[in-house]
Amino acid sequence: VEVTPWLNLRLGHFPVPIGFLAERNLPLDHVTVRRSPMEDALIPTVWDETGIAVFGAVSSVEYKFMLVNGLDATGFSSSNWIKRGHQKRFETINAENLAWAGRLVYHPARSTAVGVSAYYGNTADNRPKPDLNVPAHVAIGNIDIDAEFGSLTFRSMMLYGTLENADEVSRANK
Repeated sequence: VEVTPWLNLRLGHFPVPIGFLAERNLPLDHVTVRRSPMEDALIPTVWDETGIAVFGAVSSVEYKFMLVNGLDATGFSSSNWIKRGHQKRFETINAENLAWAGRLVYHPARSTAVGVSAYYGNTADNRPKPDLNVPAHVAIGNIDIDAEFGSLTFRSMMLYGTLENADEVSRANK
């Protein structure tokens, strides 16, 4: 539902705004033929979830805030962190634990964007079996910049994340 340029509401299935791939997932959006190794190794590649989102733009700032179904901790590993926690691999999606996600983007110039994103949610109860008795909150944050100067493009991103009770999650996933 588009109310005004600064306030909109969406119910359904949409990208989780973490990393460049959430905003730039079409083939023409990639500068190279490979995805960012950092994003490709650590977070779900095409990360979309079902939920409710509020979004809009005020002056040179865009925002998105959403409540979505959370990840499934059975897909977490030491080699790929939460990448395989996306619940697309089964026929049903558990929404026992929900997650919050959000993104703010500031456009200081027409071809420049500075963004900050965050994701937070428990993943313990979204497992197919109730075999984890401790919470497993995932917190992710990223800061990024995307700037174009003529034919020169500069993109940089810092991604940080934590998993609560990672030792218990690893033990349950064995």
